[in-house]
Amino acid sequence: LMLALAKMGVVKIPVNMGLGEDEKFYVLKQSEANWAIGIKLPAVEKREDLKQVRLINTNDSWDDIFKAGESIPDETIEAIEEQYRDPKGVCDIMYTSGSTSFPKGVMLTHDMLLRSSYATCRTRLMEEGRRLFIPIPFYHIFAYNEGILPMMYVGGTIIISEHKFEPLETLELMKKYEANDIICVSFVMIQILSEGKPKLEDFPHMHAAYWASTCPEWVWDAGRKAFGITDV
Repeated sequence: LMLALAKMGVVKIPVNMGLGEDEKFYVLKQSEANWAIGIKLPAVEKREDLKQVRLINTNDSWDDIFKAGESIPDETIEAIEEQYRDPKGVCDIMYTSGSTSFPKGVMLTHDMLLRSSYATCRTRLMEEGRRLFIPIPFYHIFAYNEGILPMMYVGGTIIISEHKFEPLETLELMKKYEANDIICVSFVMIQILSEGKPKLEDFPHMHAAYWASTCPEWVWDAGRKAFGITDV
């Protein structure tokens, strides 16, 4: 969906599903969203101020969704793509945490996202085919701009879990799929080190890691030693 909607020129508004109902309504209304994909919001239909929002439930068969798309002529799709193919056009609206007031919708263009993620490839010296584990949510700019988009530039692979973060499962997936790199927040790395207790010999392919936010000093050296990585 992320890539298809960007190709169509649709503005995407990723939503944290952990938000309360009122918070989700605020994002939908303030962003003037027309569609809600995969968000369980049955109460939308009862709210007069959100009548413009149409729901697409991704619990429905993907086959049905693909068949609906097949009924649209290629010429129509090409015309739509040409109409909205503007590098300086808005690609995403991402909402801040709203820790001091209502969340702010930050407008990000195709051009700025691609330039920023390309710069990540350069500054982190990403090799072709890098395998990156991403145990953080895709609705956040960190996973999107530092993880998913850079991997497209280098023909890389993203490794993800279908569950919420769990240290032991994370290490199992990193070992199984021969991860070269991981991006995460400091809390995740601390949990991996303290609860997962990674063994150096299990991760011969690891050479890089990137974790952000306030971090105790001991974690930097511990992370290097645990995975035998040089790029932190």
